[in-house]
Amino acid sequence: MKRISRKQVLVGTLSAVMALGCAMPAMAAEGWKQNSTGWWYEYNDGSYVVSDWKQVDGQWYFFNQDGYMVTGWVNQNGTWYFCDASGAMQTGWVAVDGVVYYLNPISNGTKGAMKTGEVVIDGTTYHFNASGANTDGVALPGARFYWNGKAVTLSSSTSGGGSGSGDTNIVVETNGEIGDQIDIIRDQNVGTGKPVLGISEVTGNDASRNQTVKVTFNEETKDTTPVSDYTDAVVSAAEAIVSQDNVKYVSYMNYEMTQDMEPETALGYLELQMEKERTIADLQHSSYTVALTLTDDSVVNYTIQVAFQ
Repeated sequence: MKRISRKQVLVGTLSAVMALGCAMPAMAAEGWKQNSTGWWYEYNDGSYVVSDWKQVDGQWYFFNQDGYMVTGWVNQNGTWYFCDASGAMQTGWVAVDGVVYYLNPISNGTKGAMKTGEVVIDGTTYHFNASGANTDGVALPGARFYWNGKAVTLSSSTSGGGSGSGDTNIVVETNGEIGDQIDIIRDQNVGTGKPVLGISEVTGNDASRNQTVKVTFNEETKDTTPVSDYTDAVVSAAEAIVSQDNVKYVSYMNYEMTQDMEPETALGYLELQMEKERTIADLQHSSYTVALTLTDDSVVNYTIQVAFQ
């Protein structure tokens, strides 16, 4: 019987291993991947994170239903979070388009969640409306972002509050047109015996990038007054405002629509919302913020607070 040398056994073993290796698919390295659409996180087996959070190098990231990383506002199961332009989840005090929010900084299962209502922070009680906007008039924090997660570059022109640097003259002109339209709506819709009791500017001045307007409705007629009764007045005013040459994009900062829209598209969306079957009572405890991106890429915010009396 012919003896097989150790060398022959070793060569045969190596050949078998090499053949097996050629038959097995190569395992991809786990980590970040990118294509023309965006970033995703892929595991060794080729699977990836979908509609969920993933912690990478100590930071939390959210991936949408297609697996791509999300920036800006994230709504998961009715809870809002905010991610910067790198996709990293933010916590603590942040300003988005000039509106101040507080995102839970504690790792208790809801880290990063947007706070609403009355919240005690470092021993002080603060108040946030249903949209998460702080209503105490706190100073803008250092963490400032646009709606898409891009950081606001701070400069001397933004240190006094507001989003973006931009031309003050453009802001004054835009605020002036809005003030004119508020006066028109007030003259036509406010008065004794009418559902609207008053419209008043609460905060802001001619050069402010954050304006708040309070609309007070009659408590006695709120259940019988359709919101659609004011469609013509509101849409007409909005058309005059967004048709200005100064206005580039419009964002409705509510739970249904936050992305920048062309003025014409924004008007169509507003009209659809106004025509929904609901009464003034459905607006109770609500506030609505509209962000206008101007031609100098600065952002001004207008918040409408609804009250009853």
